[in-house]
Amino acid sequence: ETAARSGLDVILADENSDIGGALRHASGEINGQAIPAFTASVLEQLRALPNLRMLTRTHVWGYYDGNTLAAVERVADHRAERLSGQPRQRHWMIRAQNVILATGAAERPIAFAGNDVPGVMLADALVEYALKYAVLPQGPVTFFTNNDSAYAAALDLSRLGVTVSAIVDVRRDISDFAKFLAGRAGAELMLGAAFKRAEQS
Repeated sequence: ETAARSGLDVILADENSDIGGALRHASGEINGQAIPAFTASVLEQLRALPNLRMLTRTHVWGYYDGNTLAAVERVADHRAERLSGQPRQRHWMIRAQNVILATGAAERPIAFAGNDVPGVMLADALVEYALKYAVLPQGPVTFFTNNDSAYAAALDLSRLGVTVSAIVDVRRDISDFAKFLAGRAGAELMLGAAFKRAEQS
């Protein structure tokens, strides 16, 4: 089914079944609220807006001239039963005045020899596997970083019972809060250091 819809001020499309990005599996607080409660509150406010349509399970796969976008909404192809009167998928052609791309790709890999061997992965992916799918790594984990995001990830994993052996940070000076998180995670802190090579055992 192809659908072209006009008269909508804002379309919020997310390829996941729920909206929230990295906050869907984050811990901690925002504005004094636990992150799940904060996220639920913001989503409730968004759903109340008459000029906003939220499309979940929707993959925006094309971006063309004149802010024209193509998207596929998975309406019923993920269900065992067929919804009455509903297509399996719906194709959207969206013509927008303005477009904001929020891909969530905040973390970037750090290049070093062997960074593609099994067991080496991005911290965000590791935390999402643990918090969303309950898949934990075997054995101790070492973080290699150049920013503060690894410290929160280390604490998240330690709270789940994962041993965080060390946090290797290329910076020589870090914030007191980052040091506090490293201590809470039980990780040895190695500042001004870097990985040269990872080898598969």
